[in-house]
Amino acid sequence: MCKDDDQKMDIIRKAFQMFDTTKSGFIDTLKISTILTSMGQPYDKTELQTLISDNDPEGTGKVNFDGFARIASHFLEEEDAEAMQQELKEAFRFYKPPDNMDDDQKMDIIRKAFQMFDTTKSGFIDTLKISTILTSMGQPYDKTELQTLISDNDPEGTGKVNFDGFARIASHFLEEEDAEAMQQELKEAFRLYDREGNGYITTSTLKEILAALDDKLSNADLDGIIAEIDTDGSGTVDFDEFMEMMTGD
Repeated sequence: MCKDDDQKMDIIRKAFQMFDTTKSGFIDTLKISTILTSMGQPYDKTELQTLISDNDPEGTGKVNFDGFARIASHFLEEEDAEAMQQELKEAFRFYKPPDNMDDDQKMDIIRKAFQMFDTTKSGFIDTLKISTILTSMGQPYDKTELQTLISDNDPEGTGKVNFDGFARIASHFLEEEDAEAMQQELKEAFRLYDREGNGYITTSTLKEILAALDDKLSNADLDGIIAEIDTDGSGTVDFDEFMEMMTGD
């Protein structure tokens, strides 16, 4: 248990909200193992399945927040709440731009993010994905402001924007951050998933994480993103590839 139950519950709630991408108040039970992994919590698969069954007795494949909280609380180890919250935060900070970057560097980062989510190479991305991309870039945004920017760049309401439109939206929210601090954050995120210290994470693990972050991504979308990342086809992503993916360098 965490030192402060309120802090622990706040962390669990943030994890739930991050994966409840449709804001339905429910998450798929298949995502729970991914969430526990992202929180750095070990678990026994059989024990987890029993807890899921207890909290989803009708077998709907979904649990609400209360059910998830009971499951997550069961596995949470004694750990400083602040440290655990930091781990959760670092696990999902992608593409943070370096400090003092020029406009060309910033545009390279935006282009890399666009290309990863334009999996069909159509030159367009769904506007529904923009909030996911901004979240993956570690960029805070105001929902109303984002919707206004989307409307400005998709005046006909097609549900898609081209790169220029996306660049205008993303540029509005991009913040600068110290490059050394950014690299440290990425190391922490990588370490969280490379739990055995092998120096790499598998593309299947990365695919599972991406799928949990955005359940609108199809298998084809995910395969396209993985292909962009795993350029050498090794089936693994080492830290250099991970850094390249996150920073666009």
